[in-house]
Amino acid sequence: MKQENGSGWREIGQIDPVKLADARLQLHWAAQPVMAFADCALEKLSDDSQANLGWRDDFEAIVGRPRPDGLAAGLRIADLALLVFPPDGAIVDEISLGGLTLDQAVSWLATVVTKLTGKMPEKPISIRDYEMPAHPVATGAPFTVDHPGAFAELARWFANGNSALQGLVSRDDGWAEVRCWPHHFDLGTLISLESAGNASSGRSIGAGLSPGDHWYPEPYFYVNPYGFADPPENPPPLESGGHWHTEGWFGAVLTATSILAIPEDSRQLAASSFLRGAVAVERGFLSD
Repeated sequence: MKQENGSGWREIGQIDPVKLADARLQLHWAAQPVMAFADCALEKLSDDSQANLGWRDDFEAIVGRPRPDGLAAGLRIADLALLVFPPDGAIVDEISLGGLTLDQAVSWLATVVTKLTGKMPEKPISIRDYEMPAHPVATGAPFTVDHPGAFAELARWFANGNSALQGLVSRDDGWAEVRCWPHHFDLGTLISLESAGNASSGRSIGAGLSPGDHWYPEPYFYVNPYGFADPPENPPPLESGGHWHTEGWFGAVLTATSILAIPEDSRQLAASSFLRGAVAVERGFLSD
């Protein structure tokens, strides 16, 4: 993966973003064993954050929380590979998911735990039963890597999303850590806005990168305000070709197609400007 500069931003556009859907759906399902690896072994937290994942640039992977036995699992997106490693160490085992089923992926993780710790996992590594997008792998079909370029392109989008969101978080205190929530499979962060004299106003702004979903069949950045009754009728224009999404939910959106219409050397700045600008506008909505 070629970086445009030292900030972690990758060159994108090698694959049409609307042709990434199958790879994205497979990755969404492949993230579930990674989530389960930590989730089954950790205490459940009120915000369910024991189950979320984070981007690691050194592995080019989304990775779960470390377990009490010191092991963590990850999913290397570019080649659809499961990883196991200690939190601060090198990868100790990995396997390509190509040709394997979800059940086989879970069994492999349990085998690795037994091999590395000398005992079976205390609790079964179980994938959660929550609503997920349909795909043949959900009903026993094996994962396939017939179009490796699509997985590599999504890895670049995840890396860029993490870079842009980390830049947003670093500019303003109060943002939560950037994490991938395996149910929705987006990288995101949230900031709570405390109104004067009311520390629990419920108003907040979420920002993130989705690799695509039923709303948009391509990666997109979003900034969503929460905690006000009615969206504004005439919101102001957004930076970098972003637009306001109003069907089903209200928020600012910058699609991959819009980013790719921008000259390559300006895309990182465009993504950052969109995020910062949308956050500033939505702060105004929530202060009214």
